[in-house]
Amino acid sequence: MNEVSAIAVSPDETLVAIADVNQLPIYEVTTGFNEPAKQFSGHSNKVAAIAWSPDSQRLCSVSVDCSIMVWDYATGEKRTVQRAHPKSVINDVAWLDNHTVVTVAQDCSVRQWTVSF
Repeated sequence: MNEVSAIAVSPDETLVAIADVNQLPIYEVTTGFNEPAKQFSGHSNKVAAIAWSPDSQRLCSVSVDCSIMVWDYATGEKRTVQRAHPKSVINDVAWLDNHTVVTVAQDCSVRQWTVSF
């Protein structure tokens, strides 16, 4: 790993995601932390925060590149919102339910996003 900026344990406590610069290695708790079970990528800059959906099926990441990415863990399919907060860097993300994320940026703007696969 290079520079870890965030960590998130899935609500069912089976998966651990780590934000390592712009990579997201994901480890299965039962198999240990030697090798990631999966690795997601796509941000062009440092990941600021990550969060698992309440059902532990999706991982959302936000980055200083102003984008939001949501991955389906089982399929690896990704949804991206570019320039989600065009005037500011995104600081954090949280899930309201299995289909809705909320993001906050340095300019104090809060936005809600619906996620569908």
